Order: sequence, then C-alpha cells, then structure tokens
Amino acid sequence: MELTVVRSGERTRYKRCPKAWFWAWRMGLVPRGARFGALELGSWVHAALAAWYQVRFNRSTLGLVALFEMFAGDDIAIAEHDGAPEHVIERAEELMQLGLAMMEAYELKYGQDSGVEVITAEIPLEFTLTKDAVHRIKPDLVYADRVGDIWLMEHKTAKTIRTGHLALNDQGPPYVAMAERAMRRAGIIGKQDQLKGMMYNFLRKQLPDLRPENDKGEKLNKNGSVSAKQPAPLFLRYPLVLTRIQKERVLSRVAGETWEIQQITTA
Repeated sequence: MELTVVRSGERTRYKRCPKAWFWAWRMGLVPRGARFGALELGSWVHAALAAWYQVRFNRSTLGLVALFEMFAGDDIAIAEHDGAPEHVIERAEELMQLGLAMMEAYELKYGQDSGVEVITAEIPLEFTLTKDAVHRIKPDLVYADRVGDIWLMEHKTAKTIRTGHLALNDQGPPYVAMAERAMRRAGIIGKQDQLKGMMYNFLRKQLPDLRPENDKGEKLNKNGSVSAKQPAPLFLRYPLVLTRIQKERVLSRVAGETWEIQQITTA
C-alpha cells in the first residue's frame, strides 16, 4: 500500500482553510507570484547558510558573501537567459545587494559561530505518523550548543523580527518532535538523545545603518550626540524549548490532523 505523504506546509494550509488546501495541494492551483521577492531572497539566504555551516565547527572557506552571490547570481543569470524583462532583473539585483549586505553583517556578528557545533544541515527526514502516512521534514540545521544540548535551528528572514507568536507556531513544535524520533531511527543522534527545542535564527531584511557609533554601539548624530533613533537589531536568536510531554502531545495532535487529511484525500 502506498503511503500518504504529508508536509508541514500542507497541514498548516489545511488547518487555516480546507478549501485553499484542496485547490493548492490536490488541484495544483496556486496564486501567480511576482518573480524575485521575499521568497527568492529567503531561498538564497537558506542556501548560503546551508553551504556555510559544515560539520562540527567547520565553515566554508568561501565565506557567506561569496556563497550568497553564487546562488543569487545563478538564478539571475537564468532569468536573463530566459528573457525576463529589465524591471524584473533590476529588482533581482536590488535583492541581491540587500542579501549580500545581510550576509556580510551576519558573519561580522557571529564570526565562525563557535557556539554552534553542526551535526547536519538540510537533511531530509521521514516520520511515520500513522500506519499508512509519512510526514516529510527538512530542518535547516541540527547542532549542539556549548553545553551539549541539541537543537534544531530554523533560519527566518523578516522585515520586522517578532517572537510573540512562536509559542503557538504550528511549524516549530511538530518539527522538533518528529525530527527527534526520525533522527534517532536514522542514527544521526543517539537513541537516548533528546532535542532541546527549536532555535529561531532571525535575519532582518535591512541594509546596515552606516552612521558612526560610540563604544557602546549606539548610533550618533552628526554633532556626535547619541541619536534618539536607534536601529532595531539585525539579528536575533530565539529559543523555543519543548519538554518530552509537550513533544508527545504535539505528535498526537498532528496524527489527528493527518488522519483528517487522509480521509478527504481518499474519499
């Protein structure tokens, strides 16, 4: 019997609007999106970070800026070859410059990121939810911190960094619970190892503020006084910790949602 494959995006869409889920995931009808926008920038950032964070404390010798330029440049070159209009290419190049600045600032902020001991990056995993359904996930990064706790890291690019909704986010907790068991079965982590939770790695989509600053990092006015308008942080790491009981509860809930999707799919 062929297993039903369920993905996080599908389950989230189904919960928000079953009709939209049916149109997108069963009929293949999706809105036409503009070329080169937030989705492409996020994809380039994810690809660069995945290539930069190598096993253990190794980092790509190419550097984040060069990696980002390679991924973004390839997509822009393909668009040019396919005859994309000039305004689309100009938008793509603007996004590329923003991404390059973000990557330069990220590497300046975190350096070699010595508190992140990489176990694996962008590894596809499968978790069997019911006897005839499998859930596919692909964590951005699995790593151990300085005290040995194991985390999933999820890279997030955003215009504004907000964290208030993350405790209720429908992606993080299921990802952690399913990834923990899937990685144990695959031998990626030990049979007794537990994931501490999800570490959200926010990167704000903003060019660096080039105003001069004092030794406290405060931006200054032209007369040398501290500016009343200080920039929001470009980066933030926000931990979402999950207990064993919380993981069990979220798996039970996801199994129920998957069963509902299966009933509609096979009806």
